[in-house]
Amino acid sequence: MKSFLLILAIALSTLCNAQQDLKTKEAKSTINTDEIVKMLNKLTPTTDEQYNKWLPKKAGNYKLTSHTINGNIDETPKNNIQLVYENKAKKIDIIIVDAANDASSLEMIYFAFDMDKQFTKDKKTTTTKDEPHHISKYDADNKQSQILTIINKRFGVSASGDNVGVDELWTFVKKLNIKNIK
Repeated sequence: MKSFLLILAIALSTLCNAQQDLKTKEAKSTINTDEIVKMLNKLTPTTDEQYNKWLPKKAGNYKLTSHTINGNIDETPKNNIQLVYENKAKKIDIIIVDAANDASSLEMIYFAFDMDKQFTKDKKTTTTKDEPHHISKYDADNKQSQILTIINKRFGVSASGDNVGVDELWTFVKKLNIKNIK
């Protein structure tokens, strides 16, 4: 998980002028980033109160054991929430970044998507899911899975699980109903 977060931190710190980069990427992908940037710039960022109102204390068989709102998480943009859920020997750590009024906070994820495409040309490590624009990986030796995705073109989500498979992690992320954060 630390290497996954390190990639995100490096991408974020290297790409601080991301809106221009997002516009450049539009020509290379099917994502209309101009529209996304305009939409995000019109939105109001999620408040602490809104995060607390949405915050699921339980998701499936997992119980929330800790959370931090707008914490300083490895150079993650300020408007974020980190959640830790546990179920016996299983642990899931979720970081959600709200890109409302700050489209640059999603640039690290688009950058990671591009890096992953380059990496997977030689090695088949990305799973195929019916989820658009994501990276999902499983480390069988350490029994760890990771997902990086964007939900509602607004929320960047980094999820990692110890003793959790990728499919179970995807199911968990869906149970959180991140799209309902308001």
